[in-house]
Amino acid sequence: MSVTNEVPPTLDEMIFAISQINYNTVYQPLSPPPPSTDRLSAPLGNITKPSPTKTLTNADTDVDEDNSENEEDNDEENRAMSVSAELDSSRWHPAKKSKHLVLLDLLALLLVSEATSDVAATMLRTNGTMKFYYSKNRPCTDSENQYVRKLFNHVSETNRSVADRYTNLMAAIVDKCQKKIKSRISKVLRRVRELPTDRGIHSEDRLPLELVEKLKANLRIGPEQSLRNRLIAWLDSLSPAQRLKDPEFLRDAIVSAHSIGFPSDINLLIDQKLLRRIRKLGDYMGAVIQLVGEVDLLPPQFLQTLVIQEVPPPPPDRIVIKKTSVEIVEQWARNRHIEGPTETNLRIQFPSLPHPLSQQSTITRSVHCECTLITKIVNDLVQQGTSPFVTLEVGVSKSLCNLCEVFMGSVKKRYPNITIMVSTHHGKNVSGWRLPPLTPLKISQEVEGHINSCIEEIRCKATQERRSDSIPRVFESAFGQEAANFALCLFNPTI
Repeated sequence: MSVTNEVPPTLDEMIFAISQINYNTVYQPLSPPPPSTDRLSAPLGNITKPSPTKTLTNADTDVDEDNSENEEDNDEENRAMSVSAELDSSRWHPAKKSKHLVLLDLLALLLVSEATSDVAATMLRTNGTMKFYYSKNRPCTDSENQYVRKLFNHVSETNRSVADRYTNLMAAIVDKCQKKIKSRISKVLRRVRELPTDRGIHSEDRLPLELVEKLKANLRIGPEQSLRNRLIAWLDSLSPAQRLKDPEFLRDAIVSAHSIGFPSDINLLIDQKLLRRIRKLGDYMGAVIQLVGEVDLLPPQFLQTLVIQEVPPPPPDRIVIKKTSVEIVEQWARNRHIEGPTETNLRIQFPSLPHPLSQQSTITRSVHCECTLITKIVNDLVQQGTSPFVTLEVGVSKSLCNLCEVFMGSVKKRYPNITIMVSTHHGKNVSGWRLPPLTPLKISQEVEGHINSCIEEIRCKATQERRSDSIPRVFESAFGQEAANFALCLFNPTI
């Protein structure tokens, strides 16, 4: 009697299911890799730093968004949730932030112009000439490409004073990134509204007098003035909506936020979530300071040979998922003739599952910018013939999602002489994730295998079925089908 297999769900459907079920896998971070003997990136020293039909876009990747407050509260915990243990031996390395990675992350921030659903990645490579690569989850507009060149033109004007370069850079950034800047100010104010009447600013009386005087000096507050009252007054000054239309106000808000968030001891005085949002607003000023400072340390010939190149991904597209996440998991189980979960069981194990489930969801698919950059550079290195050890450092404006981590782990496994360094990751699965074009088959298979493994773990958890601690190894044999056929002939068992 023949058994007819049901068609399995598509890869897009499975990614949608694991993202909606909010399934994450957990791993223990690897120790940092040994220093490379052939770094093709600029050699910089290391520093450490402390319902109805729904449309889903890449905004779901944004760990900044306030539709997931618990994630923002537990940022470090989120960043520890990542790829399953099957990639342990070959995973990319979550890096301690070197000066180089800090700069690349800040440069990526400067390329984000929209309030939501805008993501950027950057990479800087030196090999005789200096090349700056950047990418988004969509092709950049002509205006965005001109803006990137304007930033580097301003920072490269070393004949001008630092003050002039700061001023020109901030004017360009505020003009281009004002939507994102306004969004960050709104998040500061949103947190203030959630707090009691003290605006999240604690009394300075409980702090040592010496520390209070130091903080006042850093913030240019007179000794007779109250530090707490000045901070509250600054927060209140952000409120008038009409001021958000004034570029000078936006610039001053950024500069003030940077000054307030910079002292390490300020965390004793300000609510932690509020301080985090203030510091993120101040990152624009931090980017300008870091960029000008690092450029001034470079030999002049590097600036003269600087090449700026966008690495465009395929344009995003939209697809419609006409199944619920529960139906997708059930279909996956039926295809394998195993027990599938009920919606009730799934809700017990995954309480964040949306209620009610949408019967139809429109998904925006895109190749994530960090994967676009990695694919481009790795392909170039393979064509050129790579040296024994190469380190690729990638700056990101948002934390890596789970599938980007899996992709990078698979790249590392295929090319063990290449180390990929990225500073931040949150481990969430994101709907609409796509493989880059021309991804090698083995990498595609490994990513697809991970997605199937996620579905299987969801099913097992919901059905209370214990997964085996071992996995089949037969397909890993180096001797293949010929040896299997020989064994079959030798022993001649009945099948």
